[in-house]
Amino acid sequence: MKFSLFSKPSLIGLDVQPDAIRLIQLKKNKEAYEIEQRLSQPLADEIFAEDKIKHFDRLRLVLSDLVIEHRLMGQAVAVSLPANLVRMQRIQVPTGLTESEVEAEIHAHLQNDLPGLNDALCMDFTRLPSVTKDYTEVFFAAARKEYLLQYVECVQAAGLQVKGVDVESYALKRAVCFLAQWPDITQEANSILYLTPQTATLIIFHSQEIGFYQHWDLMEPVDFLSQLKHYLQLFLTTFRHFTLQKLLVCGCDRYFDLIFNAQADLKIHVMSLDMTCPHDFLIAYGLAMRVTSL
Repeated sequence: MKFSLFSKPSLIGLDVQPDAIRLIQLKKNKEAYEIEQRLSQPLADEIFAEDKIKHFDRLRLVLSDLVIEHRLMGQAVAVSLPANLVRMQRIQVPTGLTESEVEAEIHAHLQNDLPGLNDALCMDFTRLPSVTKDYTEVFFAAARKEYLLQYVECVQAAGLQVKGVDVESYALKRAVCFLAQWPDITQEANSILYLTPQTATLIIFHSQEIGFYQHWDLMEPVDFLSQLKHYLQLFLTTFRHFTLQKLLVCGCDRYFDLIFNAQADLKIHVMSLDMTCPHDFLIAYGLAMRVTSL
C-alpha cells in the first residue's frame, strides 16, 4: 500500500452543460494544480430544456457509466448552477443577528422583491464589513430547493459525493484569475469575456464579488461587437464610480481577432489567456479548485 501521509487528495470539478458533461480531476502541488485527468461525455439534446436539466434520470445513466468506466465511485465533487438560476444580492441587516435571523431577513427581502414566491429555497450568505454600527451588509445566494436537490441527488445516485455547490460564473472567475495570475481581490473593476462556439459570457468583478454578468447566444443574428460594446457601456452607465481598464478574453478563438482589432473602439485594453487548461473545461477547473476549501 502506498504511504501517502503528505500527499494531497485529488479534486474533482463536475460541469454539466446542455451539450456535454465535463469532469476534471486536479491534484494540488504547493500553489499549483496538476491536471490528473479530464473527461467529456456528450449529452443528448433532450436532457436539457430552456437551459435547465429536464430529464435527471437520463443524466444519471450517462454520468453513472462515466463514473464506472473511470473508477470514480465515491469521489468528492463540486457542482454548479448557472447564474440565471441563482439570485445573488447584497442587503443590509441589523448588526448582531443570528444565522437563522439573517436567513429570515433574506427571505423577507425576496418575498418583497418577488411577490407570490412560494417555492422553498436553499440559501447561503456571507457577512461583509459593517456599514454602520447598527447595520451589516450581507451577500447572499438563493436557489430553488427542489431543482437543486434533484441535481445533487442525481449526481450522488451516479456514485459521486457532492461536497459543494457553486455558481458557474464564480467558478469561471476563480479558474481564469488563477490561470491568468490575476489577484482574486482587486480594487479596480476587471472583466472576463468567455466564449464558446454557441455563447458569450461577460463577467465584471470588483474585489471578490461579481457586480455585472451578461450571457448571450452567439447563434442569434446580432452583430457581436455591437453587443459587446453595448454591455460594456451598460456597466459603465450603471456603475458610474468604476472605470474599466482590462478585458481578458478566453475560450473559443472565433472572435479573438475581431475583439483585439476593436480595442480603440471598445476603449479597453484586451488580453488573452494563455490556456494551460482547455477552454471548455474552465468551469470544471474552477469547481475543482473550490473543493480544496471544503
